[in-house]
Amino acid sequence: MSSISLNIAFVDNDQDDQWLFEEALDELPIKCTLKVFKTGQEFMNYLDTSPEKPDIIFLDLNMPVKSGFECLKEIKQNEKLKHINVIIYASHINEEYVERTFDFGANLYIKKPSNFNEIKKTLNEVLMKNWEVHNSNLNKYNFVYDMSTD
Repeated sequence: MSSISLNIAFVDNDQDDQWLFEEALDELPIKCTLKVFKTGQEFMNYLDTSPEKPDIIFLDLNMPVKSGFECLKEIKQNEKLKHINVIIYASHINEEYVERTFDFGANLYIKKPSNFNEIKKTLNEVLMKNWEVHNSNLNKYNFVYDMSTD
């Protein structure tokens, strides 16, 4: 295990998804600090006011008050935030959503895994990813990550 600690933000209004994500993260051999947000507006307020920024953002798209689309667009248009890796963490692979989030600058689109072991495997692979290499080769073919196609 490396001595590097990742600051992770998880933005999703579904309490079950929040709990499963946190439990899976706790079981990984990766040192992480997790902050969970229930709405996009709550998360954007945090980004605006906190001096500490996440290294990676897991972002659901369908949330009340401010959607994940709106958050993604604001993050990638902000000079101080646009370098942060944003991972869309969605219930479905919707071609229109994939296209939109890719165009807005997301770094990866993940279909939420269907069971706990898949969540752990997915998180481990994503958090161990060499983001510099991934982002330099990012295209629409390697943008979507779906456990069900493995």
